[in-house]
Amino acid sequence: MCTAILRCLVRPTSDRARLAPHVADADIVTGDVLDAASIEPHFRGVDVCFHVSGTVDMGRPRDEVDRLIAGGGRAVLEHCRRHGVAKVVAVSTGETIGVCRRPDDACDETRPFDPRIEALYFGGPYHRLEQAIAEHVQGGLDVSMVNLLYVMDAADKTGLFRRILGGKRAPTIAGGISLSWIDDITAAMIAAAERGRPGERYMLAGENATWRDIFERVRRRGGRPGGVLRVPTALARAIAWLHLGPPALREMLAYAGVFLYYDCAKATRELGYRVTPLDQIIEQVFAAGELAGAAAPRAAGQR
Repeated sequence: MCTAILRCLVRPTSDRARLAPHVADADIVTGDVLDAASIEPHFRGVDVCFHVSGTVDMGRPRDEVDRLIAGGGRAVLEHCRRHGVAKVVAVSTGETIGVCRRPDDACDETRPFDPRIEALYFGGPYHRLEQAIAEHVQGGLDVSMVNLLYVMDAADKTGLFRRILGGKRAPTIAGGISLSWIDDITAAMIAAAERGRPGERYMLAGENATWRDIFERVRRRGGRPGGVLRVPTALARAIAWLHLGPPALREMLAYAGVFLYYDCAKATRELGYRVTPLDQIIEQVFAAGELAGAAAPRAAGQR
């Protein structure tokens, strides 16, 4: 039986509180992908590298996001090649695979890159990362990509459900998205390390649903039915284009009218990926008790 040693690269300033319970026996090392020299020693003796550094902070300046995702990714790939890492699994985004303009469509890995995706927040930087990956695969480095979108966990760390439940009214936008479950993602990433093909992308998404549908299901489960208001698409895009409001709000509104819908058949076929249904994700988040303060009190025996 082979015993693996887990090495976790974190920034010197990172909050490790959420990491500690899961990696008590791990080798925690520090560095920053924006400082290539600081991370180079940590690739020595590594067999498999899971490259997951990036950001979901839509309030960051775009050039900073590009340096972190594309520039930092290049540094990681170069060190993996130099130190003979046998396998790399790199996280990318579903935006590079495409976005749909109709709710009856779903993107898969065969769709060519659409230059209009550069207007979305993460599409451009991750597209440049994927280009760097293609170059390194041509040079002999074994890299498989997993393309993620909106990953949920029991603690609602993204705060999505809390925002949906906050207040009597919940403004949403036209279009839709796909919420995936963290356990499905991690299992597929391990499978990608074991049998993912070099240079291939594997879309790991969830059940496709409109924003309004997601808001209504969450509010209904949280005891706050109704109150979902859709912001007109033209108004949402105007707010984003005019740079009104905080950056995170502007970037979210830029997705109005777009359907981030995906077909995960390839990952299911090659990696054994499973999709947890949206209602089950909602139930698991509420069952964890993290939304107790946001949800309305429930009557005894109510389900």
